[in-house]
Amino acid sequence: ISDFEKHISFDAHNFVFHRSWGVGIIRKVDSDEITINFGKTYGIKKMSLKMAVSALQPLVKDHIWVLKATQSKEALAKDVKENKAKILKIIIKSFNNKCDIKRIKSELVPSILSATEWTSWSTQARKILDEDPTFGVDINDISLYTVRDHAITQEEKLENEFKAQKNFFSRIDILMKFANDDETDKTSEQFAEMFEYFVGYLKSFSQVNEQIIASYLVARRISAENPHLNPNLQFSFADLFAEIEDPRVIYEELKDTKNTSLKRDFLNCIKELLPDWADIYIKLFPTVLSQDILDALIISGNKEKVKKFVQNCFENYRDYREAVIFFFKESQEEEWFKEAEIPYEKQLITLIHILDLTYREIENHRETTENRKINKNIQQLLFKNNTLIDYMLSNDIDTVTRLYTLVDDIKDLDPTIKQNMRNKILNKHKDFKFYGTEEKVTAKKGIYTTMKMLEKNRALLDDLIKVQLPANAKEIDEAREKGDLKENAEYKAARDKQRILNAQISRLQADLDKAIVFDPTTITTARVSFGTTVCLLNKDSKEKETYTILGPFESDPNNGIISYLSPLGEKILNAKDGEELNIEVNEQNYHYVVESIKAADI
Repeated sequence: ISDFEKHISFDAHNFVFHRSWGVGIIRKVDSDEITINFGKTYGIKKMSLKMAVSALQPLVKDHIWVLKATQSKEALAKDVKENKAKILKIIIKSFNNKCDIKRIKSELVPSILSATEWTSWSTQARKILDEDPTFGVDINDISLYTVRDHAITQEEKLENEFKAQKNFFSRIDILMKFANDDETDKTSEQFAEMFEYFVGYLKSFSQVNEQIIASYLVARRISAENPHLNPNLQFSFADLFAEIEDPRVIYEELKDTKNTSLKRDFLNCIKELLPDWADIYIKLFPTVLSQDILDALIISGNKEKVKKFVQNCFENYRDYREAVIFFFKESQEEEWFKEAEIPYEKQLITLIHILDLTYREIENHRETTENRKINKNIQQLLFKNNTLIDYMLSNDIDTVTRLYTLVDDIKDLDPTIKQNMRNKILNKHKDFKFYGTEEKVTAKKGIYTTMKMLEKNRALLDDLIKVQLPANAKEIDEAREKGDLKENAEYKAARDKQRILNAQISRLQADLDKAIVFDPTTITTARVSFGTTVCLLNKDSKEKETYTILGPFESDPNNGIISYLSPLGEKILNAKDGEELNIEVNEQNYHYVVESIKAADI
């Protein structure tokens, strides 16, 4: 039957599709041979009718492929933008009246719409597919849209979507969409059947899980607004809650969608229907992290419980990491939080401890995603707006030492953060001792460099890999073709060059992997450090020597630029203005006085 239908469709002026040649139009049918015009690129093709049956796909005149082949991009793009429902119907019908959003996008982007245009276009298209009664979904696959022969009611449309949907919480979304729509009939058979689906869960269960709780919440909400749908349950919310092993797990497993509020309803039921709701709220808070929970507890006279809980969170921060972050960020100005009497410094120290803990657990591959999120949040709180360093510098030197030592002990923390803190400390306390935690310590983890030199070396590496190495490979091939490799000087030279290039690439790649871009805004002139120019008086020769301290990439001793990792650079690093230096470099003694330190132009 399929072949017969194809024979009929192979008539003059009909359109066809070939996998390699694209869309064509049949120009002539002569006995057992057809002539097809595939346009400027592939021209006229002839083939037997027998071959056409297997090689060609007949296309209707309004197939999207035909429109793309016969209309200008500008005209079609205008039509697509102005007549979205029409184009949606054309595309869906082009593929056996079953089409998902992904396929619709592939037909429009980038051939007709740009990716940017698609973003706004698709938002409006989805709304049309959702609201226009002439569109429906495939009964077996909710992701596939269909075009109906005639419009159906919103009740029928939602019923079909409900039947096609296989996900439990997505079905709740459809039911609540039905319930929240002022135009739908809540006394309809469709609504009753959808409602009964969830009531069925409540009439036959052996274990209380998130689906049972969600079904109860849905039944409670809908029956309150539609008394004729009373499910006549023989148990209460308290009965169900008593069988829950961990309310926090249930809360997290309740999946809210556009039209549902299951998590909020769950919390409301706890408060309204359980006598010990305050204790449950406190237990749930580290999971929910909502100001509403705290407000409800405070207003109802449970301030002491909240204060005790806050103190417990900071004492046992390992178990309450996100709660600590919440209190520090959101509760500083709350009276009840102030009454909890947790010193601000203790709050900061707790955050530093949690930061260190997340790094260690990330290294051990424990809950990596969650730890990364917590880590990022704490870094934002402590370092983005200088919260920690501002507090340190507003207090005595012991506070600075105590808090900086805690930060410095976090081995995986970005070295530039530590460096920035050191610079700010030195700007206020020029004689501050860091007990060895200086640039050469952090240098073990990386090599400081300027952005300009980093980009220059990246370009060099790119040239070595993409230009010089391929050119060398060509030289080797050409030399090999000359034969007798043992006596071939050109071949040996090319191979030697290859070894040199590979060694250079490996060394440069290793250095770039360790590169840390220096932030010029953190330059301090309190001591000799990266990014400074120091003037030294040689006490033996009475001559002045000027050096700019940068990294190995920038090192140029002939022009007075030395690396902070060089023998001389390491010896003068951290020296202060006016300090006398007696140092040994390459088995030779030098006696210097630091005359001046200024910021280098980098």
